[in-house]
Amino acid sequence: MAFYISPRVFGRLDGYKIFVDAGHGGDNLGTTGYHGIFAPEDNVFEKEINIEIAWELYYLLVQAGAIVKMSRSSNDQFVANVERGLEANRFNADIFVSIHNNATDEPAVVGTEVLYPPNRAGSERLAIIMSEYLAIKLQTENRGAKLRDNLAVLNSTDMVSVLCECNFLTNPRWEEKMMSFNYQKYAAEGIFLAIRRFLRGG
Repeated sequence: MAFYISPRVFGRLDGYKIFVDAGHGGDNLGTTGYHGIFAPEDNVFEKEINIEIAWELYYLLVQAGAIVKMSRSSNDQFVANVERGLEANRFNADIFVSIHNNATDEPAVVGTEVLYPPNRAGSERLAIIMSEYLAIKLQTENRGAKLRDNLAVLNSTDMVSVLCECNFLTNPRWEEKMMSFNYQKYAAEGIFLAIRRFLRGG
């Protein structure tokens, strides 16, 4: 006798709809990294790192069976923050994840943190899980999940929503790491594993 076992038991995400937002884009360059401040000719803009992580996450999610929509597919595109959330609503996404990298006036600060909006059931839990997985995959400090009520990109969504700050580009060591394919892939893997665990009730 043959038994049917749902592929979700093995980590499949068939049928789930995930909206992946690569932060910034177009003329909105995002944060300026350490070398952009002290050596502008060597600057790499946050928007470029965000889109690379977003595409890596896209491939992981699609391979797992999820239905995925991106807010932008290239660095030339600009999409207003509110429109990103509204597009996720129209897509009827189960999860909205916005990918960013951080900045501060203090170059020694490092670590990952995940922001979540109020009044979105499940968002805090996903943010906690995602900050843990990102810290593990990137081998960096876990700055935790943080409630934010002033982010237009999150406030315009109707579903579980988070904004992940993978690390600080104002730290010279982490700027270099996040520019590399390996660390962009590690970040995508951390986000993917968090989404999978969340959807499986972990």
